[in-house]
Amino acid sequence: MTFLKLSGCSLSGGLPAALATSIPKLRMLYLNGNAFTGGLPVGWGSPGAWPSLQLLFLGDNQLTGPLPDAWATPGAFPALFQLSLSGNGLTGPLPSSWASVGAFPLLADLILLGNQIQGPLPESWGAPGGFSKLSGLLLAFNPIAGSLPASWGQSGAFPSLDTLYLHDTHISGPLPDAWGQAGAFPSLVWLSLFDTNISGSLPVSLPAVWGTPGALPKLEKLFLSNTGLSGSVPASWAQPGALPSLHTLDVTKTGITGEVPGGSAEGAARPSDHGQPAQPGRYRRLGPAAPAKAGVAVAAGCTCRAVCVTAAAAIFRIFAVRRW
Repeated sequence: MTFLKLSGCSLSGGLPAALATSIPKLRMLYLNGNAFTGGLPVGWGSPGAWPSLQLLFLGDNQLTGPLPDAWATPGAFPALFQLSLSGNGLTGPLPSSWASVGAFPLLADLILLGNQIQGPLPESWGAPGGFSKLSGLLLAFNPIAGSLPASWGQSGAFPSLDTLYLHDTHISGPLPDAWGQAGAFPSLVWLSLFDTNISGSLPVSLPAVWGTPGALPKLEKLFLSNTGLSGSVPASWAQPGALPSLHTLDVTKTGITGEVPGGSAEGAARPSDHGQPAQPGRYRRLGPAAPAKAGVAVAAGCTCRAVCVTAAAAIFRIFAVRRW
């Protein structure tokens, strides 16, 4: 057997430990939407367990307890590509061991949305060599606290990561300058930090300016709404070569004010209302001074588009799991 789907079958009890070795050719296992209880079986992380498993879906059950360190044992889950544990009651910190060299060698998507995971984001997860294939890291809707680790922006960290969901957590502190240095997050497309306790200003300190050419080269969407950020959008973010792929910047319900940088207002596009095409005219100001309507501001001669949408958070919740 290579495929087993038992989603929504009202199954209950604990996850069978023996399952990890009894179906050696199994590639896809769907146990989501049931009533499984108890913890994640430590034995599922033993060397030789799940030798062929690529997809493991355990979301929307009643699982509790910590993420097992043993699941990071070298030789465990050698083929696992996607791991979904969302919508359970899992607790404890994120294990440092999960990003160690040799752990989850092929893991591309780690989905932990909507649990009770606490503690800080592990600095060690930014160590070069760990999570080398990871493209989606979804940690939103958890009471994770602490600051954003500067180590996650070091060269060699998360080389394949394109989607990082950290919204609706208790994360606080500033946006790390290191996340904007050249070489940081070379593949990141979507960064979501709305509904958190981050504060300070958008980073402009040298040498790790987020607008430095070569920094965040593929970032398209940056969601920062309903946070404690203040100040203005740095002019450096609109310079040639800065954030070359960015087209969505949401700073709704923050203290960020001022005009979108990037050129004179003459000939620029004015923010649209309710999704209608932008019309020639003046920029709309960002932050408290802006009218509470959906809008898009396009700076003349600039590839950066700033989007301020009052309903962005609600809409985002609908599409946040577009791939999962």
